[in-house]
Amino acid sequence: MQAQRAVTFHVLQKFHLLSFMSKVLMDEFYHTLECLTDNTGTQVPLFCCIWMNKHFGFGHVLGGVEAATPGKLAVMCPACPCPGVNLPSGWESTPPKKV
Repeated sequence: MQAQRAVTFHVLQKFHLLSFMSKVLMDEFYHTLECLTDNTGTQVPLFCCIWMNKHFGFGHVLGGVEAATPGKLAVMCPACPCPGVNLPSGWESTPPKKV
Protein backbone atom coordinates (compact mmCIF):
# COMPACT_ATOMS: atom_id res chain seq x y z
CA MET A 1 0.00 0.00 0.00
CA GLN A 2 1.40 3.40 -1.00
CA ALA A 3 0.86 6.56 1.00
CA GLN A 4 -1.55 8.99 -0.62
CA ARG A 5 -1.13 11.91 1.79
CA ALA A 6 1.71 13.31 3.83
CA VAL A 7 1.86 15.94 6.56
CA THR A 8 4.61 17.60 8.53
CA PHE A 9 5.20 17.14 12.23
CA HIS A 10 4.05 20.74 12.70
CA VAL A 11 0.61 19.86 11.30
CA LEU A 12 0.45 16.72 13.42
CA GLN A 13 1.28 18.73 16.54
CA LYS A 14 -1.51 21.20 15.72
CA PHE A 15 -3.99 18.36 15.27
CA HIS A 16 -2.81 16.74 18.49
CA LEU A 17 -3.37 19.96 20.43
CA LEU A 18 -6.75 20.63 18.81
CA SER A 19 -7.93 17.09 19.44
CA PHE A 20 -7.18 17.45 23.15
CA MET A 21 -8.46 20.99 23.59
CA SER A 22 -11.55 21.05 21.38
CA LYS A 23 -12.12 17.39 20.51
CA VAL A 24 -11.61 17.96 16.78
CA LEU A 25 -11.96 14.77 14.77
CA MET A 26 -9.34 13.86 12.20
CA ASP A 27 -11.70 14.13 9.23
CA GLU A 28 -12.86 17.59 10.40
CA PHE A 29 -9.25 18.71 10.69
CA TYR A 30 -8.44 17.28 7.26
CA HIS A 31 -11.47 19.00 5.72
CA THR A 32 -10.33 22.31 7.25
CA LEU A 33 -6.88 21.89 5.73
CA GLU A 34 -8.48 20.99 2.44
CA CYS A 35 -10.56 24.18 2.49
CA LEU A 36 -7.52 26.32 3.25
CA THR A 37 -5.31 24.91 0.48
CA ASP A 38 -5.55 23.11 -2.82
CA ASN A 39 -3.63 20.12 -1.40
CA THR A 40 -0.34 21.61 -2.55
CA GLY A 41 -0.31 24.77 -0.45
CA THR A 42 0.20 26.96 -3.51
CA GLN A 43 -3.27 28.47 -3.76
CA VAL A 44 -4.04 31.49 -1.61
CA PRO A 45 -7.49 31.17 -0.04
CA LEU A 46 -10.10 33.53 -1.46
CA PHE A 47 -10.62 35.35 1.84
CA CYS A 48 -6.92 36.35 1.80
CA CYS A 49 -7.34 37.96 -1.61
CA ILE A 50 -10.47 39.78 -0.49
CA TRP A 51 -8.77 40.98 2.69
CA MET A 52 -5.73 42.24 0.77
CA ASN A 53 -7.95 44.13 -1.69
CA LYS A 54 -9.78 45.76 1.21
CA HIS A 55 -6.52 46.49 3.06
CA PHE A 56 -5.03 48.28 0.05
CA GLY A 57 -8.20 50.26 -0.65
CA PHE A 58 -9.48 48.28 -3.63
CA GLY A 59 -12.43 46.64 -1.90
CA HIS A 60 -15.03 48.91 -3.49
CA VAL A 61 -13.18 50.11 -6.59
CA LEU A 62 -14.63 49.12 -9.93
CA GLY A 63 -12.17 46.83 -11.64
CA GLY A 64 -10.51 45.85 -8.36
CA VAL A 65 -6.80 45.09 -8.39
CA GLU A 66 -6.75 44.91 -12.19
CA ALA A 67 -7.54 48.66 -12.24
CA ALA A 68 -4.55 49.46 -10.02
CA THR A 69 -1.66 51.35 -11.52
CA PRO A 70 1.89 50.06 -10.93
CA GLY A 71 3.02 50.66 -7.36
CA LYS A 72 -0.47 51.08 -5.87
CA LEU A 73 -0.34 47.75 -4.03
CA ALA A 74 3.15 48.33 -2.62
CA VAL A 75 3.58 48.91 1.09
CA MET A 76 6.00 51.58 2.24
CA CYS A 77 8.80 50.12 4.33
CA PRO A 78 9.21 52.17 7.52
CA ALA A 79 12.82 50.99 7.92
CA CYS A 80 13.96 52.11 4.46
CA PRO A 81 15.41 55.63 4.30
CA CYS A 82 13.05 58.05 2.60
CA PRO A 83 13.98 61.75 2.24
CA GLY A 84 11.40 63.99 3.84
CA VAL A 85 9.85 61.15 5.81
CA ASN A 86 12.43 59.49 8.04
CA LEU A 87 15.65 61.26 7.01
CA PRO A 88 16.54 64.67 8.44
CA SER A 89 17.07 67.60 6.10
CA GLY A 90 20.69 67.93 5.01
CA TRP A 91 21.43 64.26 5.47
CA GLU A 92 23.49 64.23 2.26
CA SER A 93 26.15 66.53 3.76
CA THR A 94 26.45 64.67 7.08
CA PRO A 95 29.89 63.09 7.47
CA PRO A 96 29.93 59.33 8.05
CA LYS A 97 30.25 58.16 11.65
CA LYS A 98 33.59 56.80 12.78
CA VAL A 99 33.30 53.54 14.62
